[in-house]
Amino acid sequence: MRKKFCFPQQYLFLFLWLIPYCVFGRSAEFPNIDSLLYLYPKQVSSAKCGTLNQIACYYQRTHLDSSLHYARSAYKLALYGHDRGQQAEALKWQGVAFYYASDWDSALYYIEEANHLLFARDSSHKADVLFHLGNAYAAATDWEAALDAYTQVLEYYPTTEILQSTFHHLSIVYRKQGAYEEALEHAESALPLAKELKSHTAITDIYTNLAVIHQKMEEYEGAEEYAEKALDLAMQDHSKYAWIRNAIKLGGIYMHQERYEDALTMLEEALTMARHEKMQSGLVAAAHNTMGDVFFKLRNYRSARLSYEAGLKQAVNSGVLEDGLVSLDGLLTVYELQGNHRLALKTYRDYVTLKDSIAQLEEIQEGKNIRRKLNLLEGERDEQSETVSKQRTAIGRQRRNLIVRTILLILVALLGGLSFWQGRRYLKQNRILQTQYETIQLQNKRLEDANEEWKQFAYIVSHDLKEPLRTIGSYVSLLKRRYGKKLDDDAQDFIQFAVGGVKQLKMLLDDLLAYVSVRSNNYQAEEIELDDVVSQVLRGLRHQVKENDAVVDVSALPSLRTNRSLMLLLFQNLISNGIKFKRDERPLIKVYSTASEEGTIITVSDNGKGIDEKYQKKIFSMFYRLDRSLEGTGIGLSICHKIVQLHQGRIWMDSQVGEGTSFHFILPHLDKAVPAYTDLGV
Repeated sequence: MRKKFCFPQQYLFLFLWLIPYCVFGRSAEFPNIDSLLYLYPKQVSSAKCGTLNQIACYYQRTHLDSSLHYARSAYKLALYGHDRGQQAEALKWQGVAFYYASDWDSALYYIEEANHLLFARDSSHKADVLFHLGNAYAAATDWEAALDAYTQVLEYYPTTEILQSTFHHLSIVYRKQGAYEEALEHAESALPLAKELKSHTAITDIYTNLAVIHQKMEEYEGAEEYAEKALDLAMQDHSKYAWIRNAIKLGGIYMHQERYEDALTMLEEALTMARHEKMQSGLVAAAHNTMGDVFFKLRNYRSARLSYEAGLKQAVNSGVLEDGLVSLDGLLTVYELQGNHRLALKTYRDYVTLKDSIAQLEEIQEGKNIRRKLNLLEGERDEQSETVSKQRTAIGRQRRNLIVRTILLILVALLGGLSFWQGRRYLKQNRILQTQYETIQLQNKRLEDANEEWKQFAYIVSHDLKEPLRTIGSYVSLLKRRYGKKLDDDAQDFIQFAVGGVKQLKMLLDDLLAYVSVRSNNYQAEEIELDDVVSQVLRGLRHQVKENDAVVDVSALPSLRTNRSLMLLLFQNLISNGIKFKRDERPLIKVYSTASEEGTIITVSDNGKGIDEKYQKKIFSMFYRLDRSLEGTGIGLSICHKIVQLHQGRIWMDSQVGEGTSFHFILPHLDKAVPAYTDLGV
């Protein structure tokens, strides 16, 4: 059994002082009211608005008239100083004061006015005002408007305190509407923020809300867990109201779990503390009603009747009609089971009368909500009329500005002669730029010479190495034919390794020669059909396509002014790679084009292995190979990159491991022979 709650008197003032800041997310370091009243006369006008608003905030819960007086004074001062931010702040505190006085219509009026005053760029103030607006709508049971206001808070980068409170209030509104999944999601989002802020009151409220949500979803184990957490935290914080509220919730959960003795014990403890504190509220009525339900399930109808009667009396005294309706419903059931038809009939009449009263109140509130929305629409219409008036004023202002600008242009023309003296300075700067230009030209010449030497070296190496390579390959093959039967398995493997090495080196030299050829030749552009180019490439790759049972889907491609040899080399490398890096399923290669402002975008996609993101930046590097178990040299994509660069285009890729890879390249529109088909020094 849980320990009974004790509340040291020395913590009472601290608890009451902390409530506003836990609820509204304000700093706990609120200035002393005496300090504010002393400071106010000594301040300049711009600072007085803020001080008056702080005093209004201080009195908002305890002295409605004082809070309204200071907030209205702040508004007048801000209006005189054309300070929209302080005007909105003053209107907001007037609305909050009416909120605590349960005057929802007045609260909504002032807070909505504050919201209309603020611009979107006032993000922190806007979020704060929208949060209070959501609170007022929720108090007026206009759930849709409350949801809209709370959702808008999230768009204005609120502080952590406001964000936590917004998630918590969104959860409560969704719970009231029966959307328990959404309520649970937002409550779980609010909890880590409350823990980050170390606000025990906020954490307790969230635990309580989570317990109610789980109870509504009939997940009683989860409800019990959160209710017990809330109860423990309320006990640590010496929060009597929170402890009583959660004890009643826990008693109801025990009842649903058929732990009737635990439920009665918990409810008795809650009622004992409520009586000790002389508490008169809907919580006490709810406790009596829950205890009546427990006695009813235990078939102790006399105790159930007494509990329901106590709950009804408390509901009447507190003005909580819904709890009174629950008490009457319980009494009606008990009287019927006891055969007391006279009292049952009287209770039924009282039940119908109270239910009609609640319905009438709901209709009145709904009518107020509708009128409020109509007023908002009228306000928007007035704002539109005001906007038209402002636009007309702006047009007149623009005309005046045009005249002023014309005069300024004349003055600029007269003063233009004064710029003559800058000419000599410009000449000096031009000489400096000329010197820098000549230096850059010399560096470019050295770079061109170095590139030319590299081309000659690569070309000679690739050609001169082929002859001894062919000799090695021929003699190794001759050795295999003549003496293959006389050699053991190890020797056969050695010969096979040598043949494979010769083949790989020959491929490397061929690709190196192709890369050098792309860099060194000056190609001429002509009008070619890319469909014909791809068809020719597929004829050349027909053995690879057939061997891998690949499907190549080619959509209609445009005709471009480019070089046929370069396009053959480009498509051959991309399509061959798509077939080579296949998965276990049948390879599917797609070739298609799209037009853009930059030029024609060609895409070659496959359904192969895909490329991990960490290797994608290296894929166009020379000699880089992803899978060394497959045949290749790692030069093919470097050739593709170079060909696209020669067209002043760009090539990129996107890939997902296990799903495939798509290579895209852009060829800009070319209107004449390609001057860019010269070495770029890459």
